Amino acid sequence: MSFTRAPDVFLYRELILGTKKYRYKVIDGANTLEAAIDKSLDAYNALRSEILEHAQEVAIRKAQHEIESNSSRRRARMITENMVRSKKVSIRKCLNNFLDEEQKK
Repeated sequence: MSFTRAPDVFLYRELILGTKKYRYKVIDGANTLEAAIDKSLDAYNALRSEILEHAQEVAIRKAQHEIESNSSRRRARMITENMVRSKKVSIRKCLNNFLDEEQKK
C-alpha cells in the first residue's frame, strides 16, 4: 500500500484484532510495487517483533504496578494488624490493671 502524497513509499498494514484500526510499517528499500511485494514479508516480521516487544513492555509495566500496589496493600495490612495488636495489648493492660485494683480492695 502507498499513499498518493508519497507514491514511492510503500507500507505494510495489518488490522488490529477486535478494533477497526491498523498498524503500519514502512517497507524499507521498496521503490516499486514489485519490490514492495518482495520485501513485504520482512516488514511483516518487523511489525510482529515490534508488537511482541510492546506486549512484553506492557506486561512488565503491569507486573511492576501489581507489585507496587500489593506492597502498599501489604504495608497497609501490616499497619492495621499492628494497630489491632496494640489495641489488644492495651485492653490486656487495662484488664490487668482493673484486676489488680480489684484484688487490692
